[in-house]
Amino acid sequence: MAFVDRVTLFVKGGDGGPGCCSFRREKYIPKGGPDGGDGGDGGDVIVRATPDADSLADIVNRKHWRAENGGRGGPDKCHGKRGAELIILVPPGTLILDRDRKNVLRDLKAPGQEVVIARGGRGGRGNLAFVSSTNRAPRAIQPGTPGEERWIVLELKVIADAGLIGLPNAGKSTLLSRLSHAQPEIADYPFTTKRPNLGLVTIGGERAFVLADLPGLIEGAHHGVGLGHEFLRHVERTRVLVHLVEPLPPDGSDPLQNYQTIRRELELYRPELAAKPEVIAVSKAELIGAAAVRERMERELDREVLAISAVTGEGLSQLVQAVVQRLAEVPPLIPAPLLGGEKEDSGADDAGRVDVVADVGNSRVKWGPCIRVGGEPAVVRLASLEYNPDDWEGQLTRWKKDFADWKTHGSLAWAVAGVHPERRDQLCAWILARGDRLVLLDHYSRLPLQVGVDEPERVGVDRLLNAVAATAKLPPHQPAILVDAGSAVTVDWLDEEHVFRGGSIFPGVRLMTRALHDYTAQLPDVQIGPPAPALPGRSTIPAIQAGVFWAVVGGVEKIIDRLRRSAPGMPHVFLTGGDAEWIVGALDAADAADWPLGCPRTVWPEQTLHGVLLSAAALSS
Repeated sequence: MAFVDRVTLFVKGGDGGPGCCSFRREKYIPKGGPDGGDGGDGGDVIVRATPDADSLADIVNRKHWRAENGGRGGPDKCHGKRGAELIILVPPGTLILDRDRKNVLRDLKAPGQEVVIARGGRGGRGNLAFVSSTNRAPRAIQPGTPGEERWIVLELKVIADAGLIGLPNAGKSTLLSRLSHAQPEIADYPFTTKRPNLGLVTIGGERAFVLADLPGLIEGAHHGVGLGHEFLRHVERTRVLVHLVEPLPPDGSDPLQNYQTIRRELELYRPELAAKPEVIAVSKAELIGAAAVRERMERELDREVLAISAVTGEGLSQLVQAVVQRLAEVPPLIPAPLLGGEKEDSGADDAGRVDVVADVGNSRVKWGPCIRVGGEPAVVRLASLEYNPDDWEGQLTRWKKDFADWKTHGSLAWAVAGVHPERRDQLCAWILARGDRLVLLDHYSRLPLQVGVDEPERVGVDRLLNAVAATAKLPPHQPAILVDAGSAVTVDWLDEEHVFRGGSIFPGVRLMTRALHDYTAQLPDVQIGPPAPALPGRSTIPAIQAGVFWAVVGGVEKIIDRLRRSAPGMPHVFLTGGDAEWIVGALDAADAADWPLGCPRTVWPEQTLHGVLLSAAALSS
């Protein structure tokens, strides 16, 4: 079977099943009422790393992967069948990329790791779910939501402890066949090896390491010359490089110059490759003149150069010992915990680790560095910044200096959400260009929250994240009201089961002021200050403030009136957003400190970012 290390696939989660419209009709039971059940959720598409696969050849001939749809809801309150999961098996070392957005979705480094790459849709509600005090016999049902779909690219990077590199025909395949039971193709012409070959080198019968024979490299490979990137991307996964140098090349080239050529190609492709531990060996030591070449290279490079012969066996034991010694100095390639759908336990210290959270709004970006407080992750400070992609790196550098207790090692782990897709994607592209890890919260299905509204995909993800954060602070059966006073003001609510039930959205003070300034020539540019507004107001700006304030009061009172019918206790009010403090000040100024109707309230500037943090941690678990 041919070796395949790159495929492009279309994946789609199963669609949710529709709800059922049904009424109970049974003898001796008059007015049985509605009993239509909900539809089943669609199945997920999962990519899983398995040790039984060594290439992508098993999946290359199937381009479209669709999970099973959810079943239709049934009468007698029967719930529809959940669609079966569709699992795509890939070898460890497979990189998953989004074809259209060009970003890395996941890196499956170890056997057993898996990620949900396309989530199934949610089942629609049956008519039983629409019963109310004013509609006792509803006939409305919901269709299921469609499953996620996307084009992905699977790219395999062979994972090995040590990799054999060198010019074509340097003797790499012959050496691998001598040290292990591998049987690579061997011939006397260049580029015999067109795909990586793996072999297990045993040491004393109990220990072993994996040795990879990688395709030959020539000058210009970092630009794709020869096998180019097809070779170089497999080098990234090795811990130690074994560099074979042919002592008497057929083209008469200088062996030392050939060595330096390959070193230069590694550095030009990716500097960290050239920094990997290296064992240098002159191959074909049985040839006359090989010893002189080895001595010259050792002298010029000022480091140890071994002489080996795969034909006679000379120097092979010393080579294996040198590789083992280098491997002992380099930590194993243990997969770092990845956010966004890993199902295995990555360890108590790094499971669900998030270093930075970000919320991309329409005009500003809110960032927050994260640390652990009492063993729990927390956003330690909020920075609301103008949208400025040219200064993101500078802002991050200043943060690292400001937070002495913000300890980060290596790449950062980011969790990002936002209501502005284009700007959010620009921030994500910058994060990935840094080499950092990323989890993107761009859909309600990725949040640890029950959403009980029609067309939940039309609800801003920032509103749902506020609900996620509030849920973590609420006791059981405690409803809540969520007020986000930004450029637009939203008033939403959570019922006693902590299900998000939606609410109202209307223009905020800043948005209305900006609109007045844009369309009225006589109105100067007005800055809204912290003092509480006069209630009610007569001039333009206080009138706008008063209007927004009373709109918030009206929305909250309406929700409280609705909750009184089902919840015995009073709801907790959470206020966040740039104008949250101003609204609280207006409440105090209006002598309404116990508003609304005795409800407890919490002002929480980092509420949205804390929702991002909790959602990312939930995905990793």
